[in-house]
Amino acid sequence: MLVCDESVSTKSNEEGVQLKDLLSSSSVVDKNNSAILQQTESGLLAVVQMKQQKDVMAELVSRQANILRVQEQQMGQLMEQQARRQQMVEINMKQQQERINALLQVPYIFV
Repeated sequence: MLVCDESVSTKSNEEGVQLKDLLSSSSVVDKNNSAILQQTESGLLAVVQMKQQKDVMAELVSRQANILRVQEQQMGQLMEQQARRQQMVEINMKQQQERINALLQVPYIFV
């Protein structure tokens, strides 16, 4: 009966060692899983931040495009206005030159 107790005791010790090894390896797996989850979370947070930055940049580009479009319209209007003014100046100068020429054609009465 002593041999039986010894084998039970040895068997019990082996099971204890196996259980301890299993728990130890389970703890390592849990730590690895935890590290993987933390890396995944960090990666996802970085992706979310980049997406937000992309959205902000897209909004900025859109606003700048609108500002540029308005400025181009204003520039076009100013150029048209300047062309009209230049045309008016040229017309006035031509009329003035015609008046001067007409006056030069008039004979001098007062001599």
